[in-house]
Amino acid sequence: MVAINELTNFMRPPFPGPDVNQLAQCEASLKLNDWGMDAAEAARIFEHEWRAELSSANAGASLKKALWRSFRGQFLLASLLKLAWGACVLTSVTYFVGALLVYVSSRALDTDHTPEEGRVGIGYAIGFLVCMMLQSLAMQQMTIVSARLGLRGCVCVCVCV
Repeated sequence: MVAINELTNFMRPPFPGPDVNQLAQCEASLKLNDWGMDAAEAARIFEHEWRAELSSANAGASLKKALWRSFRGQFLLASLLKLAWGACVLTSVTYFVGALLVYVSSRALDTDHTPEEGRVGIGYAIGFLVCMMLQSLAMQQMTIVSARLGLRGCVCVCVCV
């Protein structure tokens, strides 16, 4: 554990950290709400799970199981954001682009335009905009969560080796 602390000392802020009592109160919520932990805390949690995996494994320890037990909240959040991003991509491409193309091509051939047709086009455009904004937000958050998870996984593999 000394080597991990030496590696992560450069990442510590110059001001003192939270109170020890406050950390003890938050200890139970770290398992599911682990997005705020630093590298030393991630390594400590993983080391605990890795030792449990080594002691319970008959045929060999599984690194995947230890990583899952250590960071399942992050894995689930990244998966949920990936599903949201994929749903927005499929919705925007299959529905909104097709509907907008049909609407524009039908309006180009039509000579008498009603106000209701205009509202339909505005509705398609607003729906497409909202879908693209949700897709962008899901992709941005998925990237942040996955990058943090990857860095924590790298630290944990260094602890394991």
